[in-house]
Amino acid sequence: MFHIAADFTGGTGVPCTIPAGKAIMVPIVNSECSNVEPDPFFGADEAALTECAQCWADHIVVSSLTMTLDGVPLEDLGAYRAISPMFSFDYPADNIFGIAGGPSSGLSVGDGYWILLSPLSSGEHTLSYFGAFDFPDGDDGCNGSGSGFSFGFGGDYVLTVEGGK
Repeated sequence: MFHIAADFTGGTGVPCTIPAGKAIMVPIVNSECSNVEPDPFFGADEAALTECAQCWADHIVVSSLTMTLDGVPLEDLGAYRAISPMFSFDYPADNIFGIAGGPSSGLSVGDGYWILLSPLSSGEHTLSYFGAFDFPDGDDGCNGSGSGFSFGFGGDYVLTVEGGK
């Protein structure tokens, strides 16, 4: 299996080369909490990490989820929510989350919407996705502020499948 991480750059056409015959795991929209990030993404133990990740994922607007492969929409995306067990990860000193003290390791739990694509034919494919979070006014949410906010993100991947027929 080949895993593609979310693209937070807002760019289009992020290139990715994939060996033929590999299934592809893709997050549509997800959340994660760890024991090394500051609040509101911090959890001290597995129960707190699970609660934190679920809280954020509970605010994903299911009707906002879209994903297309070569222009063809994938359907029933709301059926693909999954939560991970607690897992360990390594992070470098200069990491995208700004976590101090690296290189080091931490523990995390993730929750959200994922798609597992069957192996694609050789050649170029475009995978596009979008999803949004919504925290209404008065919703104490996962950050404890009670003030409403919404945000969304998406992007495009240009997948080049090499090898095979």
